[in-house]
Amino acid sequence: VVLPSGMDPADYMLSHGKEEFSKLLEQARPLIDFTIDSIISRFDLTSAQGKLAAIDRILEFLSTLSSRIVQEEYIKVVAEKLSVEEERLMRELIERNRRARGRISQGRVEQKKQFFPYDRLEREALRLIIHDVGEARKILLNLEEDVFQSGPNKDIFRLLKDGLKGSEEADVSQLLSAIEREELRRLFSSLLFEEREYENEKTCQEVFYMLKELDLKRQISILPRKMEKLSQQGDQEEADRLFEEILRLEGQRRALQEERINQDHLMEGQ
Repeated sequence: VVLPSGMDPADYMLSHGKEEFSKLLEQARPLIDFTIDSIISRFDLTSAQGKLAAIDRILEFLSTLSSRIVQEEYIKVVAEKLSVEEERLMRELIERNRRARGRISQGRVEQKKQFFPYDRLEREALRLIIHDVGEARKILLNLEEDVFQSGPNKDIFRLLKDGLKGSEEADVSQLLSAIEREELRRLFSSLLFEEREYENEKTCQEVFYMLKELDLKRQISILPRKMEKLSQQGDQEEADRLFEEILRLEGQRRALQEERINQDHLMEGQ
């Protein structure tokens, strides 16, 4: 549900009453319907060019949904909304799905080569931010964007952090329509519509510390080679400075580990 004037649920209930808030919840549209309507609203459907552009964007969105049954169901909805033939839309969607499968098949080897251990953890952090609200979400929004090593993951995190600034209870689905790059739209959609296996404050805390520690390890790992090269070049002063930097980062890592243990004890005591 989208609240008027960007209000959060608590503010809305205080100003309008619990009964009015309940009515608003009853009128809320399913997320996929909301996304389709948001896309349609961005185009001039009175012109052929506008309608074609809307169809293209909607089919692109539907092709990111994992369920073929859901895709077919919403093809009917879109056909009715845009007054176009259902068969035509279905043919185009099938072709898009086929092309997508072809790209996946061709890129499978490259994807394996490009896989990094941090990518899965970064996406888990993004998934938790998208699906959690309040304090749990706030924990991960306190991360710095530099801990994200994947460019697309970093871009999505930046979008979420900016879009949720000052409103950790906001509905992130509204951010989808603002994304221009196809790669990011697909990534955001897949995170948005994935099934949630778990989400709670403790999980967010764990992912937060794992990402922070992984980032510190990464920073530490690249310095010894630089230090060795500087020593070989005779620049001992700069090599010593890098050694001090390694000690500083190691100190941060130990402090982070202690903080994580303390937080675990606090969580267990709650």
